[in-house]
Amino acid sequence: MNAIHIEAEDWLMTAALIGVVRLFENEDLITSSGVKLEKHHLKEIPKKYFDYLLTHFSIVDRDVDRMKWQVNRANIKPEQVKDCAKEIRKIMGEQAKKVEKYFADTDEAVKLKTLLDNLKAVKAGDDGSVIAEAVHEYKQIMSTPFINEKLTLNYVKAVILGPLYGQPSFLQPSFNAKTREAHEQQFYKDFVYAAELDFEFYEQVKDGYQLETLLPFLEEREEYKPFKDWLKKLKKMSSAEVLHAFFTEEQLPCSFVEGFIATQSFEEMVFSPLALSKEKAANFNWNFNRNTPVPISGLARLLLFLVPIGLTTYTRKVGSTTSGETLRFSGLILSQQLFPEIVKHNEQLFAERQKKGTTFGEAIVTVLADASAKAKKKSQSYMYVEFFSNYQAKKTLLDYYHMPGYLVNYLNNHGHSIFQLKHAELRDRFVRMLMKGIDTKQVVFDYIRTAIKEPFHAVGAFSAVKERKRLNEAKKGVSDLTNLDKDIKSINSAGAKLRHQYVRAAKSTEEKDVYKASGQKKLESIAYRLLNSVKAGNRHAFMDTVFRMYMGTGLTIPTIFTDINKEQGLDFETIASAFITGLLAEDRSNSKEEAKANG
Repeated sequence: MNAIHIEAEDWLMTAALIGVVRLFENEDLITSSGVKLEKHHLKEIPKKYFDYLLTHFSIVDRDVDRMKWQVNRANIKPEQVKDCAKEIRKIMGEQAKKVEKYFADTDEAVKLKTLLDNLKAVKAGDDGSVIAEAVHEYKQIMSTPFINEKLTLNYVKAVILGPLYGQPSFLQPSFNAKTREAHEQQFYKDFVYAAELDFEFYEQVKDGYQLETLLPFLEEREEYKPFKDWLKKLKKMSSAEVLHAFFTEEQLPCSFVEGFIATQSFEEMVFSPLALSKEKAANFNWNFNRNTPVPISGLARLLLFLVPIGLTTYTRKVGSTTSGETLRFSGLILSQQLFPEIVKHNEQLFAERQKKGTTFGEAIVTVLADASAKAKKKSQSYMYVEFFSNYQAKKTLLDYYHMPGYLVNYLNNHGHSIFQLKHAELRDRFVRMLMKGIDTKQVVFDYIRTAIKEPFHAVGAFSAVKERKRLNEAKKGVSDLTNLDKDIKSINSAGAKLRHQYVRAAKSTEEKDVYKASGQKKLESIAYRLLNSVKAGNRHAFMDTVFRMYMGTGLTIPTIFTDINKEQGLDFETIASAFITGLLAEDRSNSKEEAKANG
C-alpha cells in the first residue's frame, strides 16, 4: 500500500510527528523532513496511544515517587517519622477514595483501608522502615492492572489531555467509569475512522478525479458526513472538468497534510492553545469563510491528538521566587536541521527530564550544549517552544525562545557553568532569558536579593554575575569569553575581604549589656542599599556607600572601582554585583568548593 508523507513544517505538526515516532518506536517511519504513514498504521494507533499513556503517566509511579521523599526524610530525621506517615497517608487517602468509588467490593480496596489504618497508628518512636514497608505494600496494591489503568486514565484525561482539548469524545467525565477497551473503541470511532476515510479518498483521487469511480466510492461511505455532502453535488455533475474544479477550487485543502482535502475545521476542541472558537474566527484567504476558518483533514485532527506525546512536560513556577503558582508546561526543541536530528534533540530532552531532580534549566542546557558541540561549532539556530494551557479557564501561556548563533560558542565552552546557579527557579529563569537574548541582569539582582536573606546562595549569585558577563561578551562576538573572569573574581574577593574586616571591626566595638546590631545585620542592610543603587543605575549612591564602608575599616579602596564610569571593560552592573556577592559570602577561605564553583 502506498504511504502518505507528512512534513514537519511547524512546531505543532513537528510535535505530532514526534508523537508518531514514539508510538511506533520499532518501525522506520522517519524521513529527512517528516514521517511516512500507511493506512494500517492508523488502525494501530488507539492501542499504542493508550499503552503509551498508561506507561509514561502511571499514577502509581507518580505517587510512590512523592512518598519516597517522605521515607528518606524519616530515615534522616527519625523524630519526624510520625509527620512523614501523616503525609504519606494523605497521598494514599486521595487514591483510596477513588478505589472505593470504582472497586469497593475488591480485596484491594480492603487491603488499602487496612494499610491506611496501620499508618494512622505510627508512633513517634517507630523507625523509617515502618513507612517504607507501607509504601512498598501500597505500590503492590495499586499496581493491580484494573486499578492502575482506571486511575491513570482518569489522571491523564484530566491533567494531560483535557487542558489541551476540552472534553470531546472519551475525554468527557461520563467516560471515567468505562474500561480501557471502551476508550480505545471511542477513540477509533471519533478520530481514527475519519482519518482512514480521508486517507482512502486521497488514494482514490491522487491520480485524478474520475466521476465513474468516485461516485460508487462515496456511496459506500456516505455515513461520513463530508462524503455525503459531496455526493449530493457530484450526482449533478456531468464532466471531469466540473468535478476537478469542485475539488480544487471550491473545497479547501488541509492546512497540515499536503494533498488532503479539508473535511473539518481547526477549533478549540481540536487543539486549544492555538485555536479560536468558530464564532470568533474567519478565513481571510477564502471569502471570509466562517464555517471553516482553518481547514483540516480527519488525518490532521488525529495527528493533533498525538501532540502531548511528542512534547516534554514538566512543572514550572510562574511568578517571583517568593510568590506565584506552579503550572504544568510542555516544550519542544526546533532547529534548522533535518527532522531525524530534531527527533534526537527532543528524545534527549525527554530523557533528561525523566531523571530524578533534573530541572528544566539543566535539561535544556545539556541538550543544547551537546547539540552545539555535535554541530562542530557551526552557526546553528535553535528555538524552544514552551506553553501552558487550560481549556476550562480559556488561558494559554505561550513562549518562543530563540537560540541565536552566538550562543553556540557560549554553550560549547561554558554551558554547564550555568549549573553553578544552585537556585533551581532562578537558574531556569536565567536559561529562558539567555535563550530569548534578554540581558539576564534582573535574574542576577533577584539572586543577590535571595543571597542577602540566605548567604549560602552568594556563591551561586556570583556565578550568575560571571555567566551574565560571558553572555554579553558572546553577543559582541568575543571568542575568549573568560577574558574578564580574573577582574570579576578580583572584585568579588575585594568584597569578601571587606566583609571579613567589617564584621571583625563590629565585634571589637561591642559593649557588654548594650544592644547593637551585629556586623552581619549591618551588612544585610548595606547590601540592600547597594542593590537598590545598582538596580536604579545610581553609580554615585553606590560609590558613596562603598567609600563609607572602606573608611570605617581602614582598608584601601581597590583601583578596580575607577572603571565604574568607563565605557570600556566591565560594566557598572557587573562590578557592583560581583562586589555585593563577595560582601555577602560567608568566610570561605581555603575552600576548595569555592575555587571550583568560581572557576
